[in-house]
Order: sequence, then structure tokens, then C-alpha cells
Amino acid sequence: MIVVGLIHEGDKRPPEEPSRDRSWDVPWRGLGWAAAFGGLMAGVPVVEHRAGGVAGYGVLLGAVTLGAWRLDRWAGRQYWRGLGEHRE
Repeated sequence: MIVVGLIHEGDKRPPEEPSRDRSWDVPWRGLGWAAAFGGLMAGVPVVEHRAGGVAGYGVLLGAVTLGAWRLDRWAGRQYWRGLGEHRE
């Protein structure tokens, strides 16, 4: 009967634990987009009061367009399994 096993030197060190990096990975790009969207939404009543309803509506459309554009870019990077299966 042949037994195959691992041969170790006499070194009995515990396995290395992953280093705990205390710095957080802050999503600055997403926070920037959210700040821009929030700033535009907060600016709608100010622009409407100072420049009129049409200008306020334009700022509102700009905020919605910015949000939709960001959502479209995010969805474009996602992996959708159904699309790959459809091409086959």
C-alpha cells in the first residue's frame, strides 16, 4: 500500500491573517453624483422664485436627466446573464 502525503519542515507557524486596513473605501464618485442631484433638486425652488416657473422647470428637468443618465451608465456596466444567453 502506497501512502502519499505532504512533507513539512519543522516550521509550525500559524497561517497569516489578512491585514486589517482601517481605512474605508468611500465611493466618492457616487457621493458626488448624489450631491449634484441633491443640489439641483434643492435649487429648483430658489431658481423658480428668482427667475420664474419655466427656469425652475428647466432645472428640475436637468436634475431628472442627470439622475437618469447616471442610472443608465450604472446599468450599462452590470452583467446581465439573459443578454449573453440571448446572443448564443
